[in-house]
Amino acid sequence: MAESEPPSVALPDLDDSGAWLAGLSAASRALRGVLEAQDTLAARKARQMGIGLTDMRAIRLLDVRGPLGATELAQLLDLRPATVTTLVDRLQAAGLVERRRSTSDGRRVIIEVTPTARERSLRVWAPTLQAMDDVGHGLNPADADVVCRYLDAVARTLAHEQHPGERARGISARPAGPHRSGSDQLGATDH
Repeated sequence: MAESEPPSVALPDLDDSGAWLAGLSAASRALRGVLEAQDTLAARKARQMGIGLTDMRAIRLLDVRGPLGATELAQLLDLRPATVTTLVDRLQAAGLVERRRSTSDGRRVIIEVTPTARERSLRVWAPTLQAMDDVGHGLNPADADVVCRYLDAVARTLAHEQHPGERARGISARPAGPHRSGSDQLGATDH
C-alpha cells in the first residue's frame, strides 16, 4: 500500500560515533534488542513451518482475531487485496486456511485458520513461548507489573503509529486489553 510521508519530527542528536542509539533509554535499548531478536526468530520459525514470514503473520492474525474477510486481512497486513488473494490461495492449497461463507452474511467470504495451521504453529512456537513464559514467571509481582505497564504503554504507542486510514476504519493494531495471554502470543510478530 502506498505510504504518505511521515510527519516531520526533530531528529535525535547523534553521539560522537554518528549513532543516535546512545541517547535512548536503557529500556528502549533493551526493547530494541528484543525486537531485533524477534525479527530473526520469526524468520527462522517461518522457515521451520515451511512458509514465508508474511504467511506466518497472516496465520497469526487469523488465529488471534478469528475469521476475517480478505479486505480486513489485507489492511492488517498492509498489503494490497490482490496480494492477499494470492497469499490466501497459497495457504489454502497448503491446508493452513479455509475460505467459507459467513453465517451472518451469506455474501461475505471469511478466511480462518485450520487445525493443521494451529498445530504446526504450536509445534514450532511452543518451546519459545514456554521459555519466554518461564522468564515472566521468574519475575516477582512488582517487577512483573512494571514490565507489563511498560510493554502496554509501548504497544499503545505503536498502535497510535498505525496509518490514519486504519484508525478511521476502526482497525486495531493489537487485540484489546492489557496483559494478553494464550494463543494471541503465538508467533508474536507484526512481526
